[in-house]
Amino acid sequence: MSVNAEHGCGHDAKAVSGNAASTGPLRIHADTSSLVNDFDNNSTRLATATALTRFVSNWFGAVLSTKQVSGNLTLTNVTVCGEVTIPDDHLTNGLPDTDVVLYFSMKSSSVCSSGNYVAHAIHCVQDHLDRPIAGNVNLCPSTAFASKVEESDSWSVQSTLQTMIHESTHVLALSASLLPYYRSPTGIPYTPRDANGHPISDVPSTYKIVSVNSQGVTVTKYAFPAMLAKARAWSGCSSLNGIEMESQWGASTAGSHIEKRVFSSDYMTGQATTGVDTDYSEMSLAFFEDSGWYQVDYTYATNPAIGQNSGCGFATTPCLSTPTDTNQILPSNPAFCNGSIPDRCAAGRYSKGYCGVSSSSRDSGTVPAEYRYFNSSLPLNLTDASYKGGYVPLMDYCPTYMPYGSFSSQQGKMNSDCRFASNAPSVNNHGEAYGPSSRCFEHSIGSPSDLFASGCFSVSCYTVPTTGSAAYRVKANGVDVDCGVGGANAPASNGSIYCAPATEICPAGLSVECENGCFARGTCRNNGNTNYCLCKPGFTGLDCSGFGYEFSPAGKVLSNMIARSASSSGATGPSGIDSAAIALMSIVGAVLLLSCCAMAAFYMKGPAGRLKAIHQASGPAGLT
Repeated sequence: MSVNAEHGCGHDAKAVSGNAASTGPLRIHADTSSLVNDFDNNSTRLATATALTRFVSNWFGAVLSTKQVSGNLTLTNVTVCGEVTIPDDHLTNGLPDTDVVLYFSMKSSSVCSSGNYVAHAIHCVQDHLDRPIAGNVNLCPSTAFASKVEESDSWSVQSTLQTMIHESTHVLALSASLLPYYRSPTGIPYTPRDANGHPISDVPSTYKIVSVNSQGVTVTKYAFPAMLAKARAWSGCSSLNGIEMESQWGASTAGSHIEKRVFSSDYMTGQATTGVDTDYSEMSLAFFEDSGWYQVDYTYATNPAIGQNSGCGFATTPCLSTPTDTNQILPSNPAFCNGSIPDRCAAGRYSKGYCGVSSSSRDSGTVPAEYRYFNSSLPLNLTDASYKGGYVPLMDYCPTYMPYGSFSSQQGKMNSDCRFASNAPSVNNHGEAYGPSSRCFEHSIGSPSDLFASGCFSVSCYTVPTTGSAAYRVKANGVDVDCGVGGANAPASNGSIYCAPATEICPAGLSVECENGCFARGTCRNNGNTNYCLCKPGFTGLDCSGFGYEFSPAGKVLSNMIARSASSSGATGPSGIDSAAIALMSIVGAVLLLSCCAMAAFYMKGPAGRLKAIHQASGPAGLT
């Protein structure tokens, strides 16, 4: 494997500490001392940032275990970590009860000033087994905190927390510079080392596969044991040969992120789309296990809906193709679209969506030749196919069904999310129902039977007594429709409804029902007696309907659910927004760009109200 020079981050620096003791939760010391000056002693912002860094530390501490440091963690051969000068005490006395220290800062760094970045991160010190034990996550001040805070903008708070977790993952395990240092479960390096212990560049490896795909794109895949097993189980493809890495946007993105076209909503792709909830997949978490430095509790994982059980072709074939015997452009998977059917459900079925294919010129230039799926005679009356493609570049310009509306703040701004009653249309022609237990379905209610639209309808899951399989019912136009295990059309009042497979609708594929389906913001778990929701980072409440930034491990969540079940009142509702979260900035945008050592996200208004992002590596490149 070759080491990407742009990600070379102090591999000669080592830690001095006691011998590694027993395995236990990863103990992260979140150092926020730099933020005191960075925030000009703004106590509100400091409290907010501190709350988020505490969440990051606690979340990783629940998800990851490692061989804990015995004694104090003391750093040597390094005085600066990224944008932070390491406190003298960390070089002399060291840090007690610490396995890794993350220095959080908000400085006008050279990276921040060279482009429109939200944050960047770097790992600075590795121990004798190459595990990173010090790193810096720097938030760019021009974009990370607004001068005036939109107190109700919980979606923006979510973006910031996701950025912090993403950046911290680059520090801890997943970056192009760390992959060559991975070790087997017995501690043997996967990549041969030189006399100084560094990976030898460009040595062939059975765990790194480089090939050219059918579109002429050079693709890199990793095939470490844990990630390969998780990807095969998720995709339903037993012959999948590896996890495809991102190939676009240069060294700061390519190689340090998993492929967006395949893993869509995962938090370690290089681009996230507003309105699509982020997933923390088993595939990304498997990188930690495959590093040889950590054990992983996959209880906290949530997998992307797009691609699940889609078979081998989804990950290996182009998203759109033109068969030799027809003058059509056909999607290879229902998740993709060509514009001929504009209205469908977005991934995850919690929002109605539109086909995100551009029919107007891109101010950023043409679509790369290898990602051109259209020609001038096909859908949308295209006049110049070189400008046509999906809105999300890192999806390899593959059009998908995307949520619509405003997601900068849920309060008072409508969007297509079925889970919020406030999004219900003033005129309801299709008998829709919006609320916490509602999901999106294609239907023909109130319209011709051959013209399916998307709509929001309430759902209740149940278990089939004879098989134990998950099944569900939908209330459509006021009438209960028993979809069973799904996968077929079912008659409804004044039309029909497509019953999606129960695995897409009922929580986490379990044949149990959690409250409101965990709001599709968590996984439904069962300890044998009690069903409970384990929420994604930043969400809280017994049904994950609220926003909150006080981390609750699985055991505490279960205890709360048992206590609630024992209470006669038991009433609960959305938890709202933690007071610590109120001060975070308003990050308004359609696309979040994240890249290691130059992790970046910049949001601005684009033409016709669309939002665009500019990613800058070696030079500016506007991407709509």
